[in-house]
Amino acid sequence: MIKMNNLDLDKILVTSFCTNERTSQFNEHCIKKLNFPNSLMINNEKGFKEKYVDFAKKGLDTSCEYFIRIDGDHFIFDGIFDLLSVAINEEYDWLTGVVHDYAMNNYRGGTPQILTRKVLELLANDNDLMPNHQKPESEYSNNIRHLTKMGDVRILTALHEYEQYPSKICNSFLNRLHRNHLGLYNAEHLNSLPDSYKKAISYAFDVYGKNANKVSMDFEDFSFLDKTFEPIFAESIDDLYNHYQDVYNRVKSTFVR
Repeated sequence: MIKMNNLDLDKILVTSFCTNERTSQFNEHCIKKLNFPNSLMINNEKGFKEKYVDFAKKGLDTSCEYFIRIDGDHFIFDGIFDLLSVAINEEYDWLTGVVHDYAMNNYRGGTPQILTRKVLELLANDNDLMPNHQKPESEYSNNIRHLTKMGDVRILTALHEYEQYPSKICNSFLNRLHRNHLGLYNAEHLNSLPDSYKKAISYAFDVYGKNANKVSMDFEDFSFLDKTFEPIFAESIDDLYNHYQDVYNRVKSTFVR
């Protein structure tokens, strides 16, 4: 049994929020490769807030003390243990590290997060602390910041948005347009992406131009963009894991903490 500072890994629950991402099963494979014994996948068409409330209820029904929240487009690797160590040693209730983003071709702060039971209890007791807006998790963190210890650290934990369906790329890009985050992207890199992704991003611009007032971050149905995309087949998962572990090690080697 693996222990970290007297905390058994069986006291940690890794939870993935999925909306039929192409990588949902691979996401789960990455969790298993790190020997986490407890994982929960919330995979449905419900919105982000509904998933989070469900997560809070199910997490509190366990005996776990710490919770790692990730999305279906995250591939976590061993950096997550470094983030856990900081969270436990310094008694954070909410701690966030850094991921490498495929579409941005850059490092950025964000999910995965390490959370304590207190974070889940606050939401379970008052769902209104998380409004259903463009950035519900950020608004929730702001609403409970005075009640918890939160932090952001320069620890690389995961790869983000690799191997996604074009519909997912479109939804993510559209949400970032609504958050005024276009400046996070490099035009030259976007132009170097596969044609299916460039088409998805172009469509996101079209949708945004017709409705610049989207409030919710919930996904829209852009599945028509995925017609030529195949799922990830089970027999290819081990080879895919080896490939992305190499990618992770490469980007980690250039990451400055």
